[in-house]
Amino acid sequence: MTKKTHDHKSSKNIRNEKAGNENIELLKEENKKLLEENEKLKKKLSDMEEILKNTQIQYLSLKNEFDAYQRRQELQKKKLEQQTFEKVLLKVLPILELFLLSYEHLPEDFKDHKWTEWIHIVNKKIQQFLKDHKIEIIPTVWVEPDETKHEIIQVQEVDDENKGKIIQEVKKGYILKTDEGEKVLIPAKVILWQ
Repeated sequence: MTKKTHDHKSSKNIRNEKAGNENIELLKEENKKLLEENEKLKKKLSDMEEILKNTQIQYLSLKNEFDAYQRRQELQKKKLEQQTFEKVLLKVLPILELFLLSYEHLPEDFKDHKWTEWIHIVNKKIQQFLKDHKIEIIPTVWVEPDETKHEIIQVQEVDDENKGKIIQEVKKGYILKTDEGEKVLIPAKVILWQ
């Protein structure tokens, strides 16, 4: 091989080596940029995951608060409905009481009269209404008084056998049965033997 050829090959190799080194440097630089970009993306992904985690926690917290709010609203609604129902009952029960008293004192010769047929029907409807709404008449005669259910309006002297018992109901009392227990709507007015 001639020196010229050898020099040419050597100069070509040097150029190739230089070009290869330049390419390696470019690749190293490109790799460095890609690694930096990769680190930035990893940091961004980590930040996004943290935001997502916090958002999920906030969502669950808000959902729990909203569920609790809905439960409170439902309880408040039921309580308001119950209070409204009781207020209406307190206005209606005295009217029903007058009708029931009238019905109890219906003269015998009118009980089977055609004209009183509707009065019997109304009485049945009232009894059914009371039953359907868990409203009971407070027991009175021959029971011992209960200060929460009975209002003693008069006391009469009597023998020892029936002492301390109610002898007469002056006005009916009503109890409303609920899931929480009994609630006295109107106490019974009674006369007590003492």
